[in-house]
Amino acid sequence: MKIKTSMDLEKTLFCGQFFRTQALDGGYLVYFKDQRIWARQGEGFLEVQGPVARRDLEDFFDLNRDYQAVEETLASHEFLRPALTAASGIHILRQDPWEVVVAFIISANSNIPRIRKSLFALCQNYGIKRQDQWGTYYSFPRPQDLAGVCREDFREKIKLGYRDQYLVKTTRQILEGQVDLEALKETKDKDLAMKELRKLSGVGPKVAHCILLFGLHNWQGFPVDVWMKRALKKHFPKSGEKDYEALAQDLFGPYAGYAQQALFYHAKLNQMEG
Repeated sequence: MKIKTSMDLEKTLFCGQFFRTQALDGGYLVYFKDQRIWARQGEGFLEVQGPVARRDLEDFFDLNRDYQAVEETLASHEFLRPALTAASGIHILRQDPWEVVVAFIISANSNIPRIRKSLFALCQNYGIKRQDQWGTYYSFPRPQDLAGVCREDFREKIKLGYRDQYLVKTTRQILEGQVDLEALKETKDKDLAMKELRKLSGVGPKVAHCILLFGLHNWQGFPVDVWMKRALKKHFPKSGEKDYEALAQDLFGPYAGYAQQALFYHAKLNQMEG
């Protein structure tokens, strides 16, 4: 299947929002919705193989949004233009909120290779075994699949360290209905969503914003980490770190999440080139 799109597959998969992917034969195996596909970047199109409906691909890769219009709107901020140019082609994936919760709880004080390794280990130990044209793989475990897992198992099998306690508690909170992720996908109230997400064990402000943006697909999410602090401090030296979220909402409005991705990607790119 070939889908015409200006999306940049590699930028989108490796900009820090998504972790379950593997390089294969000039493209990538991409895991989502208990499925996996093989995707390759073409000249103005995306080539995809796998038993998945086109509408699911369009939804997951957010292909029906006019990202060029988003970039043109944000380009009114002159300081943002270099970041928008560098990040052009990034799409914000429509991921499963539960997977995003787990991924970003695991991400605390970690790095991308380690996060990837932990998530694949989690799937292999607690997901459903499946078979496709590329061999054996495992689905992402549902909360009920993790219900009986203790801290020691997470620590020994998944190598989560102190994060084991957060995953045990958060799994219980979701199963007990203390936080309804599916309901939060429907709310437009950022503050209400953030308040609910912060109830989850191991979820602080930055992780909550990651879940808001990548899991609930609410573009008011604006995760602030060390890279964002450096980028914003450079352009807004008089603003304190506590004001960065409010600053982003004032500057970028409904496109704050995409502005964050552009700034983050550009900052990381500059570090690699430097």
